[in-house]
Amino acid sequence: MSSPGKFDVKDRKIGDIVQPGRLGVDNFDIGLIGLPFDGSTRGRPGARFGPKAVRDKMFSYSTYCIDFDVDIGDRKIGDYGDLNLGFGSVELAKNVIKDNLIKFFKNVKLGVVLGGDHSITEPSIGALSEVVNGKIGLVVVDAHNDLRELEGGLVSSGTVMNDIISKYGDQVEPENIIQLGIRGFVNSEFYVKKARRLGIKIFTSMEIRKIGIEKIVSDILINLTDNVDHIYFSFDVDGVDAVYAPGVNSPSIGGLTPYDVFYLAYSLGKNEKTLAMDVNEFAPAYDVANITSDLVANAILYFMAGFASR
Repeated sequence: MSSPGKFDVKDRKIGDIVQPGRLGVDNFDIGLIGLPFDGSTRGRPGARFGPKAVRDKMFSYSTYCIDFDVDIGDRKIGDYGDLNLGFGSVELAKNVIKDNLIKFFKNVKLGVVLGGDHSITEPSIGALSEVVNGKIGLVVVDAHNDLRELEGGLVSSGTVMNDIISKYGDQVEPENIIQLGIRGFVNSEFYVKKARRLGIKIFTSMEIRKIGIEKIVSDILINLTDNVDHIYFSFDVDGVDAVYAPGVNSPSIGGLTPYDVFYLAYSLGKNEKTLAMDVNEFAPAYDVANITSDLVANAILYFMAGFASR
C-alpha cells in the first residue's frame, strides 16, 4: 500500500510493502530479522548497529530489478524487528538467537538475518538445522577462513566455522562448506591447510577474478544440488574489497566486487534449496558516504529477487 503523501505512487519502494511480523504468529514469503550483537568481535566493534543501517538504506529502494525483470513486491515480506541481545554473555546471546530463529524459520519461506558479527551465523544455522531435515550446504563470502583455535576462554567471531562444524557437523558437513573471497595475507598457512584438510572448498578473490563468478557459481550449485537438501548463505561483508566496503570490522584490499556478490546472491536466492541468508560484520560507524550499507542492502535485494524469480 502506498504511503500517504508519497511523491510518486507508481514508484513502489521496499519500505512501502514490508509489513511488521510477530514471531510464531505471522507467516511471510520473505522474512527479515535483526541480530544487533557484536560481543564476539575482536576487531573494530559496531556491527550491532548494522541492522538499522541496512533497513534504512534497503527500504528506500524500488521493488523492481531490471537486471532480471523481476518485482520483489509480488512477494509478501515481513520484518520481525530486532532481538534484544544486550547481554554480556556470548553464549546467552547465542541461545536467545537460536531459540527465536527457530520460530522465525518456521514462519518464512526465505529468511534474511541481519547481523551482527559473524558469530551470529552459528546459532542461526543451528536454528535452521532444528527446523529442517537433511544436509545443509553453507556458502560463505568472507576474506577469512574463520577456523581459529583459541585457548584460555578467548572469544572471537573468527571461530565461527569451527563452531558450526563441531556443533552441527552431522548436517553441515565440511565438504559442503564453500568459502568465496578468501584472500592473501589475512589468513595463516595453518588455517588454510586446515580448511583444505577438512574438505572445505575455497575460492580466493584472485581465483574468482581469473575464472569468473558465473562459472564458479554454476559449479557450486551443481555440486550442492547433488549433495545437500538445503542451502544457507552467509555474507561476511569484509569479503568485499575495502574500496566498496570500508564499513566493516576488518577491511582489506583485494576482495570481491559488488557484481560478484550480487550475482552470487541472486543465483543462490533463485535456487529452490536455498532457505536463508545472513549478513554480518557491517559496522556503520566506519562507513564512508553510506557505500557499505548500499552494498549490503543491494546484496539482500538481489537475493530476494532470485527468490521472486523462482
